[in-house]
Amino acid sequence: MNNSIKIFLVVISIILLSSCCTDVSKDKVNLSIPGNTLKNPTSIAINKSIIVAKVEEIFSNKNGSFVVKALITSVEEDPGYPSLAMQGKSYNLIPNFLLDDDKKIISNSKKNRDLFSLAKQKAGNEFKAIIFFENLNGWFIQEVMSN
Repeated sequence: MNNSIKIFLVVISIILLSSCCTDVSKDKVNLSIPGNTLKNPTSIAINKSIIVAKVEEIFSNKNGSFVVKALITSVEEDPGYPSLAMQGKSYNLIPNFLLDDDKKIISNSKKNRDLFSLAKQKAGNEFKAIIFFENLNGWFIQEVMSN
């Protein structure tokens, strides 16, 4: 009886495997998509997280650029965008400044002044901001909502 069950299972397995296999070379499906195609198919879709974060450290260099290492204390989700930020995690946040046509920071922009204000924060200070993740480049601060 034991052998008959084994034979039955082997036969069923063979039938299932053979039904799954088809000759793909005979199927000529046109996979080309007219119009715009993704240049980087592994990129992450547009995302946005509204966060409250606590400054852990500010990293700056001589030319004035800086990165804020911050602990995310809360995340609000925007129904229009997926949120990738996770509460309780630390991220290195890069300010996403508005630039002019020559790729220079627009100094009289309110958004840029608010972003620059983060460079003056001390460890332990909290701020609310909109952040997003860009594949290969990391986390960016889109806008400071309060600090």
